[in-house]
This record gives sequence, structure tokens and C-alpha cells, in this order.
Amino acid sequence: MYKNFMDKINLSSKTIETQIAPMKLTFLVQKDNEIEWKTMPPMFIYSFYQFISNHSRIPAQTEFWNFYCQENKNNLTDKVKKSLRALQARAFRAYPSFVRDVHFYYILVESEMFDRVLYHPEIDVKYSIDFVVQYKEKNFGVNCYIDTPRSQQGREKKQFRHSKVKKLIHIDLPVHFKGSKKCGQFYLYSHRELTQLLKILNENI
Repeated sequence: MYKNFMDKINLSSKTIETQIAPMKLTFLVQKDNEIEWKTMPPMFIYSFYQFISNHSRIPAQTEFWNFYCQENKNNLTDKVKKSLRALQARAFRAYPSFVRDVHFYYILVESEMFDRVLYHPEIDVKYSIDFVVQYKEKNFGVNCYIDTPRSQQGREKKQFRHSKVKKLIHIDLPVHFKGSKKCGQFYLYSHRELTQLLKILNENI
């Protein structure tokens, strides 16, 4: 089992909400089918969590993109560099979901409903597992996603990339924006999703 990446980070759900409340979100119109589905540039998520690890705070959207470019300046192919604006648009779209997930991690921890909550970027990338939770002596791999047609399309296209972890019970947690907690311009998972997750976990025990 992986170590919990979040153990070395000192944040809370309320601290994150305070940090992101004044932030503005921008979404670019550029799209490139090659960049969207056919190329594998360095994963955004590693840079996002590395920034949090380095600074113990959530980066602003542009700050996250600049950090990603700096970290990966020698790893971007010429093909990707020619479509950098489309890659930035993709990173900007991914960013709110990263914020949503790290905030929900602390909601899960602070609920004290679980024996253990674990997050590691590598588990996320390799197995499409947002969190590992230990609940009633069983280990669950939880995948949270916003239930939209675009999200479903992305899940279908990426399914072949992910393996399964045999020791975990895999759980999908589809979430709808309608009724979600709003913090500034961000939609967040909250106690509504916590209740939904507990219901699904109990159904799978």
C-alpha cells in the first residue's frame, strides 16, 4: 500500500475554502483533438500536488499552470509545445476538479467516519482512484466524478489506461453540480457527497 501523500501537508477544508474564495477561474476556448485525447503530456496532477506539498496552500489557476510549465519545460515534446495554448486550456479545465478533490479529502478526514483516508497522485493516475478509505475493516478505492456527458466521454476513453487493485473494493461516486456547495467560483463536494459515499459503502459491505 502507498504511503499517504497528504500526511506532510498541513491544510483543512476551511483553510482551503478561505484560500480559494477570492480566486477567479478562467476557461480558454482553444481545443485540439490531439491534445485532448491522443497525446500524453506530463500529468497535471503531479504538479498540482507538488505545489501544495511545497507551499501548503492551493495555487491559483494561472499559478498552477506556470508551475506545471516550469516543472516540465524539458519534458514537453515539440508537438505539444506547438499546441501549448490548447494544453493550457485543458489544464485550466482540470484545475477545479483537483481543488474539489483535495478539499473533499479533508471533508472525509474531518468527518472521523473512516479508520483511514489515503491519497497519493500515483494511485490516482495508475488506477483512477481519488481516495482509499478504510471503513468497517474494509478498504475501498473511491473514484469521484462529475456526472456530465463530457465527463462520461472522458471516462470511456481513459478506461483502458487504468488497472484495478485487487485488494480494494472499487466504488464510483457520481456527483451532480446542482445543489453542490459553492465557494467563490468553485463547486465543491461537501457533506452531501459524504452522506452519498457512506450510503454506497454500506451497500457494498
